[in-house]
Order: sequence, then structure tokens, then C-alpha cells
Amino acid sequence: AEFCLERASHEVFEKNHEILILAMGKFGGRELGFKSDLDCILIRPGGQEIPDEIFHRAASLLVREMNVSTPDGYLYELDLRLRPYGKDGPLVPELNKVEEYYRSVGQTWERLALTRARVVCGPDSLIEEFRSTVLSWVYREGLEPEEVEEIRRMRERIEKEKPKQILKAGPGGLLDVEFIAQTASLKWGKAHGIDSSNTCETLHRLAEKGLLPKSDVRALTEGYVFLRDLENRLVLLGKEGSQGLPNDSETLEWLVGCVNDAQKEKTDSFAWTPEKLQERDRHVRQLNREIFESLFQETFSKP
Repeated sequence: AEFCLERASHEVFEKNHEILILAMGKFGGRELGFKSDLDCILIRPGGQEIPDEIFHRAASLLVREMNVSTPDGYLYELDLRLRPYGKDGPLVPELNKVEEYYRSVGQTWERLALTRARVVCGPDSLIEEFRSTVLSWVYREGLEPEEVEEIRRMRERIEKEKPKQILKAGPGGLLDVEFIAQTASLKWGKAHGIDSSNTCETLHRLAEKGLLPKSDVRALTEGYVFLRDLENRLVLLGKEGSQGLPNDSETLEWLVGCVNDAQKEKTDSFAWTPEKLQERDRHVRQLNREIFESLFQETFSKP
């Protein structure tokens, strides 16, 4: 995905129209699954006497090139809606305007989202300026208790708005783990140099620094990998991966067979059954939620 995006950007943007491409979300965290979109933000240097329309046309062409449909399907769906002002903002904003936006009206959810930002390509000077301006806004000193509560309410709202997305947004789902990693990054990132865009890597760094219990991190990372694996296999089956384990026995048996096939590469001493897989799913999500509640009620809320 990264190679395709960088290659396409070099073709549609002229040499003197350099831009910075930031991978966001799963793409930024190197956690792409089957049918994942490529969430990106495109940024250009400030102070250039180049009309916005030129960059707009090039960015629109880049989206079309990446999203082109062929008899074998489409390549990747490029999504630029995480940029400042969303769909109402320019496709390729100037860096100084980006910094101005975040420092004046940037919200907590955008700080969380930017912990997943990863540079795909761009000139060194623009990358360094982005880090010294925008990322210094993201990783400022700690989190206030009211900001932690805002994040907790945000997670609660997503859970209520997406009741069918059990694996992703349900209690103890993937978002519980991601919110923990991102919130911890905002709270301790500047003081302890924790700025990884990958969820599991962030959690491991937190454990190494003694900021989160190693037992919690082990449970969270193992559970995260388990839920991601289920999600991807369900997508391959043509199901909505985030909706959780299938109810019909035939589909569940197929899923169990896939998991067992993968398990054989590691060990042949254990075989999943539908009942064991369902129990593991329940246990993972229950433990994720318990750790989430504990961290947000106690650890993260401390000054």
C-alpha cells in the first residue's frame, strides 16, 4: 500500500509541488486488514505562490488512481477526510494553516487520531517542520482529568452509536485497546518518548517504562491480535468483520477450521472448537473492558 501510494503521488504531483503524506488510522499503525481504507492527510509547504486548485486537482487524481476499479477489484480506497476541517477543508492544506487549525480549534479526538500519524513520504524539511509544530501540539504536557473523562465519554458514545460492531466498537472490543494506547501516548508521550503509531508497540513501550502493568499489556496485546485475526478472517468469508462471531453453526465451523489451520503452524497440541472460540472471545473482551475501566477511572485520571 505504501509503495503504491508513494509511486502514484510522484506521478500526479509535479516535482516542484512537493507534499507530505501522512498515513493515519490502521494504515498509520501498520495494522491494515483486508478491505481496509487508506486514511491519509496530505500537507504542502506554506508560503508558496501556487494556487490551491493545482494541488486540489492533483490530490483528486491521486484518489482516483488509488481507487480505480478493475476486473480484479479496486486497489485501495484512499480517504482524506481526517484532514483539518474534514470535507469542508482543502485537500492539501498548507502546513502553517494546519498548525493554526489544530492550535485554535483542534479537538481531543484529533490529538488521539494524530498519535497514529506516520510519514509515508515527503521532503525532509517539511517532515521536520511538521514534527516540531503539529506533533508538539499533540504531545504536549500530559492530560487533564477532564480530558480523560472526555475521551472516556467519546468511547462510550461510539459504543452506543455502533451496537452491531461487536469486535470493533463493542465492550472490550478493538477500540478499547486502541483508546488505551492512544490516551496513554497523550498522557506520557512527551515525558517518556512514547510516540509509536502502532497499538501493540505503544503498549509494549508503556510496559517497558513501567507506566502500565506488564500483565495488563500482555493481556491487551494478545487479545488485540486475537480480535484482529477474527475480524480479518470474517472479512475473507464475506462477512462484516467487526460484527463479531457468526451465529450460524456452518459459518462458525468454517471459521474454527481457519483458526486451527493457522494454529498448526505454531503448535499441534491445541485445537479450537466453536465453544472454545466463543469462550475465548468473551474472555478477551471482558478482560479488555476491565482493564479499560480500571485505567480510565484511576491511572489516567491522576494528575
